[in-house]
Amino acid sequence: MSRFLLFATNAVLILCLADLSLAGSPEWLPVSQESTFSSPIRISESAESNSPDRLLPDYVFSESSERMIQISCSDSSGQCCDGRDAMDASMHTPTWVRFTPYVWATQVKGNITVDGLTAPMNIDLNDLWDMVTDGEVRGGFMGHLGFGRDNWTIFINGDIVSMDPSAEIRRANIETGLTMTLLELGGAIDLFNADERDPANSPLRVQMLGGVRYYAVDTAAIVSLPNINPLVQIENSANWVDLFVGSQMLAKVTPNTDIFVRGDIGGFGIGTSSTHAWNLVSGVSTNGICGSKLFLGYRVFDLEQSLSGGTGSPMGFGVDQVVHGPVAGLTFQF
Repeated sequence: MSRFLLFATNAVLILCLADLSLAGSPEWLPVSQESTFSSPIRISESAESNSPDRLLPDYVFSESSERMIQISCSDSSGQCCDGRDAMDASMHTPTWVRFTPYVWATQVKGNITVDGLTAPMNIDLNDLWDMVTDGEVRGGFMGHLGFGRDNWTIFINGDIVSMDPSAEIRRANIETGLTMTLLELGGAIDLFNADERDPANSPLRVQMLGGVRYYAVDTAAIVSLPNINPLVQIENSANWVDLFVGSQMLAKVTPNTDIFVRGDIGGFGIGTSSTHAWNLVSGVSTNGICGSKLFLGYRVFDLEQSLSGGTGSPMGFGVDQVVHGPVAGLTFQF
């Protein structure tokens, strides 16, 4: 008798759920649990069984050879939720934020033009060290901020350097002051990701990127001969904006070690933008202190620009330089 009552109760419950399923609505069970799960139960109309524990008669689903019953349980607050909504929510990863202060030991090779006067600017690591110890590097800041979710990333990168390099040409001494600001705002989206469930920590991630790069350059030059007062003293400033496009790749080579490559090109001579500008950075990162990632790499930045005029200088401003050097930083993720 008790077995018959159990069978009847189960049959009525399943029939009710079947009616709801045929109506096209999600099914609900007033069950209170601490987690949400979705369990598909496939029932075929051709299935037959003589077992006394059978839950469902053969005629329940007469319109289709196979139907699905969606069972959803309530959340910890006791409110029912649709299992399909929970499944969609689980596919989204939390928003992450990464901040990387870094140092770029820049070496410079090229020329700079101020008010029609062109002077070479060649700085290697020894020169850079001498400039630092002699106080010719007045200061600077370098940092990268990125945040994203799922398959997209937004980033801001900044390089601000102020220095007073000098050069000597045919007994003429040229002392220059240079403050350069380089700011990037861009975004990236996945072209390939080996782990869509956790894109930020994927073993292999390839992204297409693009954005805008802002330049502000303030220059000054003093030209003098030995034992003679300055012959020429000029100042100039210029600023412009470039568009850039490129790609980047992050690959995990060990559980604690990643390699990173990014390349982009910009300028394209559009309006007052650079004639050309290309940027390449690559390196390796590994676990650092306080949950950070230590990044070591190398960066090359090539820039060519010529403006017909600038602030305080009708004769214009120009730069044709390759800036390159090792990069080191710490990445903190929140």
